[in-house]
Amino acid sequence: MSSILRAATTVKPIGHMLAVSYSYTMTLALTGIALAVVLTLLCIPLQNTSRLLLRLLAWPTALLFILASFYGFITRPNFALVIVVVLSFYQAINLLRLQSMRLLPTHLQRVSLKTWAALTIVQVCALIAWVLIKATYISDQALWFLLSCVVACLTIYSWAIISRRSKYIPPITNEPPPFSGLPTVSVLIPARNETDDLEACLESWVRSDYPKLEIIVLDDCSQMSRTPEIIRQFAHEGVRFIPGKPVKRGWLAKNQAYEALAAEATGELLVFCGVDTRVQTDSLRLLTADFYAQQVQMASVLPHNFLQAGQVSVIQLMRYGRELIRWPHAEQPPVLSTLWMIQATALQALGGFAAVKHSVIPEEYFSRVLDADKAYTFWLGPAAHGVASNKHIQEQYETAVRTLYPLFHKQLELVALAGLLVGLIAFLPPVAFIISLFTQDWLLLVAAFVCIFFNLAAYRRLMLLTYGQANKVHLFVGLYAAASWLQALNYSMYKYEFSEVEWKGRNICMPVMNRVAMPLKPMPGSKKSFKVWHKNRKR
Repeated sequence: MSSILRAATTVKPIGHMLAVSYSYTMTLALTGIALAVVLTLLCIPLQNTSRLLLRLLAWPTALLFILASFYGFITRPNFALVIVVVLSFYQAINLLRLQSMRLLPTHLQRVSLKTWAALTIVQVCALIAWVLIKATYISDQALWFLLSCVVACLTIYSWAIISRRSKYIPPITNEPPPFSGLPTVSVLIPARNETDDLEACLESWVRSDYPKLEIIVLDDCSQMSRTPEIIRQFAHEGVRFIPGKPVKRGWLAKNQAYEALAAEATGELLVFCGVDTRVQTDSLRLLTADFYAQQVQMASVLPHNFLQAGQVSVIQLMRYGRELIRWPHAEQPPVLSTLWMIQATALQALGGFAAVKHSVIPEEYFSRVLDADKAYTFWLGPAAHGVASNKHIQEQYETAVRTLYPLFHKQLELVALAGLLVGLIAFLPPVAFIISLFTQDWLLLVAAFVCIFFNLAAYRRLMLLTYGQANKVHLFVGLYAAASWLQALNYSMYKYEFSEVEWKGRNICMPVMNRVAMPLKPMPGSKKSFKVWHKNRKR
């Protein structure tokens, strides 16, 4: 107990510090890592000069990163070297992607250098922190206690933010507003190779009591005849059918479909949604009333999800959790593609979908610019007014693979740091709990218990928001949820960097990874929106 409370104020002699920190084997491991760092810096310019020399150096350097870091960890296991090992893995990936040519050459060289610098700085900081800790009287038990306290603060913060957002009260929650004064609304649905989901989606929309509604569905060159047949059978209900066109160079198919739908729409308010969306009879009327009551120009919804045969999609829970936790101070507000609405004039002022033709999540750009002028809102819980999603678990995983790497701006360093943070929050508390039981360290036990409790509390809030219920059995799959999310994130990174990402039978890697910047139009009359636009122009 006393070792935990002892302050780290006395420093050992420098010679003793070096003797403790750098044994012969540890020096060998650090020398190997340092050599790999230098060789990586030499490999980056070779991408434009000598491809043969790059191939000869890249693989041995990547292997040196992994072997040297693992050798150091095995020689002297500690938390700092765990960070070094994990980041060495991403350093190796950064080397190997130089040969993949998934990006334009100049852009590839620039992002590889940026990744190398970021990962190297974090690795060096971790090693310096470890040396300083070894030079003090901080024991291993005290270090575990301090790390658990840091994680406890993070878990309490996450729980508080999610709890606060889940109690959001919409401005209109009573009876539906009158029909008079409501704007015209166009519901726009792109569809490709769809069957039962499209039929169920259209059935829910045609039951809407909204008086000024048009529903337009685009058949995006489906390879199955069932999709246009479903659309045509709703023609007598007023659903309009639009045939799709072959995808233009540099466009993602979904964004081209959105652009075609927006061009055909006549409504003042455009509602974009997927075929997994389900709405109640009065959902659109309540959402539209809230939209104009808050005087915004864009909104998106966190939908209620259906439990499928008692299964909980941990991927969807982690996706929603990420959106909610980053809400308070992030430049990018939370946004989801299940159902989002925007004023037609605002969409046109922002350049339409031509401004985001290569973006996997086009609604992110629009929400980011409009949020700078407080013209965007995000609805969840009661404010979603019965909007639901019925996407199968396999489709949710495929969506995660398609969107996770672009969500991190296709930057390896962000993926690495996010993986470290999620791993720390999810896996350190149970490990600390087990250690405290064996060492009978009651302070560490309390800190680990606080972490686990608030992790479960935050996870329960997410389940209530997503499914409307929190099964006690499902609460204890938090570790599996974190592991699944990390696997999906890294698999998404692998598919974009080294393989292909297929969506509805199309490879979307080329327009996403080989994008060319184009000028975008800011919203007129606002300094804030211009600043945000200027930042986004570089992304």
